[in-house]
Amino acid sequence: MNIWMLKQDCSNYASVYSVPEFTADEIQSFDGRPKAAEWQELNVKIYDEDKTLPISDFLGFTIPIFSEKAVEVLHPLLDGSAEILDVNLQNRRFYAVNVIAVLDVLDRENSKYLTYRDGQRIMVIKDYAFIKNVELMQHNIFKLAEEPVRRPFVSDVFKNTVEQNGLTGFDFKLVWTDNIK
Repeated sequence: MNIWMLKQDCSNYASVYSVPEFTADEIQSFDGRPKAAEWQELNVKIYDEDKTLPISDFLGFTIPIFSEKAVEVLHPLLDGSAEILDVNLQNRRFYAVNVIAVLDVLDRENSKYLTYRDGQRIMVIKDYAFIKNVELMQHNIFKLAEEPVRRPFVSDVFKNTVEQNGLTGFDFKLVWTDNIK
């Protein structure tokens, strides 16, 4: 079993910004709280329209934004772990993926991290280790309780599904492996 940090390939594909731009509070609110009930379609624009970078299935933005094709392919893996929220890019349908599965699965004993002065709250995690439990096994996309506003993590199943279906713009960083079956 591997856990991957989900990243966007912003070097080879277009990134977007919201119109109007998100405030710091709005960005911080993507911490696992459901948003579907109050969500209104988000309008986004390409950052540097002169660059001619192609639009991918995973747009570079503060939160994951997937194409219609990516949502179709990944929907079974997102169900129960994320909300799918409407996004408009130049009259093309995209979807913000609000990850609501925030799991308490960080193995603090085997992870390497820095804490704030209180010695309890984690400031930054340098090396991840996870507790392989039922909760971890039930989610193909999730965030950590210690980092609810940071990038989501995904399973091998998620990564393999992206690759097998030729979805573009996705980048994965291996952060943990557990070879125990």
